[in-house]
Amino acid sequence: MTYRMTAKILAALIAITGLSGCSREITSSDSLIYITFDRSHGSLWGNQFYIALAETEIVETWFFQQGEMEQTEVSHSPLSAEEWEEVEQAVLSLVPSLKEKKEKKGIFQKMDGTEERTLTLTWETEHGEKTVIYDFPNTDKAIALEEYLEALAQKTQS
Repeated sequence: MTYRMTAKILAALIAITGLSGCSREITSSDSLIYITFDRSHGSLWGNQFYIALAETEIVETWFFQQGEMEQTEVSHSPLSAEEWEEVEQAVLSLVPSLKEKKEKKGIFQKMDGTEERTLTLTWETEHGEKTVIYDFPNTDKAIALEEYLEALAQKTQS
């Protein structure tokens, strides 16, 4: 299934069901061009993970190898068309459940020791690029995406 077909199906489902946590509906002419996922864990060291992907590469990632306390950083690692499509499909399946992240202000910006996950999506639209930061949902589909992203990051070391 191509992205265009998926976007049309997803847009129709969103319109029919009224499901839209997004700040705006995606349309069949919009293309997902950039994805970032960030997991931070307050003051707990060793569980952080970050990955930024474009259609042809992992632009940047940093993570911890299993059992290691030193952070691994990789930039500009190739991403196959199949890998991008799998990530893209997983992200598109989450779109109806995504809620735009509300900005926290003051001393409550980040609570020490709390885990936080964000998904940032950049779309190419007819009006230019649109980037939105979302709270990452706690669903089976979202967890599967997170695990796949971690596997892609780990693969950069092989």
